[in-house]
Amino acid sequence: MSEFNEEFWCMSDDERMRLVVEMFPTIGRTGLAKKADVGEKRARTFLSKIDNKVSPQKNSNREHLVEQLVNSKLTERELNIIIESTKSVTKEASPAKPKFVGRFKALVMSDTHIGHKCFNQDWYYSMIDHAVKEECDWAWHVGDILEGMSGRPGHVYELEAIGFEAQFQMAVDLFNQCPFPIRGITGNHDLWYAGKGDIGLNIGMRLQSALPDKFFFLGNEEADEIVNGIKVKLWHGRDGSSYAVSYRCQKFIESLSGGEKPHILLSGHAHKSAFFECRNVQVIEAGTLSEQTGFMRGKKLAAHTGYWIIEVWTDELGLERIKTEWVPFLTRQKR
Repeated sequence: MSEFNEEFWCMSDDERMRLVVEMFPTIGRTGLAKKADVGEKRARTFLSKIDNKVSPQKNSNREHLVEQLVNSKLTERELNIIIESTKSVTKEASPAKPKFVGRFKALVMSDTHIGHKCFNQDWYYSMIDHAVKEECDWAWHVGDILEGMSGRPGHVYELEAIGFEAQFQMAVDLFNQCPFPIRGITGNHDLWYAGKGDIGLNIGMRLQSALPDKFFFLGNEEADEIVNGIKVKLWHGRDGSSYAVSYRCQKFIESLSGGEKPHILLSGHAHKSAFFECRNVQVIEAGTLSEQTGFMRGKKLAAHTGYWIIEVWTDELGLERIKTEWVPFLTRQKR
């Protein structure tokens, strides 16, 4: 308000507003209220009453309209209503908002269970080739990177790679062939090596150490990432599969308070594929790259085999839109 002197501040509210409008003919009620130090309601009322807020062009347009209507068969009341409705107040122009603040494209995979005989390497290589063609910026892995060793009777006979070092090296070789970064969390199978048998290994940290430019460890079983101003949550969980595919994630989202909710939830563990919205959260059940195991068949649980390609646009308000593509593997694939 440095453009006004002490005399200005000694004027009445209406005098100050009139002087401001003369200096800034296109000012809006917010600017007028600030410069003249009055309430916005009073500034709006003042602007609606003064003639100089209507441009000469609009005045000319109104006069032309009156000339057209004067010879029409309208009552005086109807003419007055029409003329009154042509009055308008010139509003302060607001700066144009940028359409997009950011955009990214990512591969989403989960439950590879590397080391199990049902992990399909052909699917993995096909997925990476497709993601390269789609020009993905990175991949998210939502846990159960390795199969682990559960100690369950007969489990060892289901393994292609037995023991941590064999499964770990298999993962290193596979991830090293991915040309873009993989950002991931661990799942319950990965944590078998951290707890059972007191081995105490953190697979995520070991992969990051072995592949410093390829794999980025985000956390055990759950992690949040902020990308272009929006929150993406990776969540694995330990509960079982639900009858309705969406139910498990719906209950998880219901457990989050408003400030904890992400814009996008990437969910693993259940070996299911789905995309839906819950409480304004875009939910993606990430599927699996492991064919149905004997354990799952015995529990009558289907394996939704495949992966997602997601494209996300953000603006200054957060998530603007999301485009998802589920790529299923319906038959066994050979390279």
